[in-house]
Amino acid sequence: MNITFLNDPKLTILLPVIYLAWQDDILTKEEYTALNDFINNQDNFSKAEKDFLKSKIDLNNPPGRSELFFWKDLINKALNNHKPENLTELGFFIANADRSTYSKEDIKVIEPQLLKLEAQLGIISNEAISSLCETHDTITNKLKTVESFSKEKMTALLDGD
Repeated sequence: MNITFLNDPKLTILLPVIYLAWQDDILTKEEYTALNDFINNQDNFSKAEKDFLKSKIDLNNPPGRSELFFWKDLINKALNNHKPENLTELGFFIANADRSTYSKEDIKVIEPQLLKLEAQLGIISNEAISSLCETHDTITNKLKTVESFSKEKMTALLDGD
């Protein structure tokens, strides 16, 4: 059986960080090193799981658009149900979405390591979460456009015959 984020949900704790790292289509050497070191130091991942995660940060084989959209969809589903404080918490929400993958004890052990990874990557949690939200709750987004004339009629008038 091939390992995927769907059939091995415990790996999705890294999904928000990996997605954010690839979001700009470039995974830097520093990001790669931090992620690779984190993966290598995880005792709760098997060799096959580590290999799968490393394949997702392979500098020579970046994820395609469809894979990024799939990752974003998993992230959005978690964000629709929860308001996490950081990517680590978001990762746990994704991992535990369908069934309890991580216990509270597991989270206490892994959370400090993930928060350290976020810090190494220079991730500012509230900004990262805000950038992942489909709609940002800002004053600008709450404003509605007020039209004082019909754009279609004005276009027809300006285009003329």
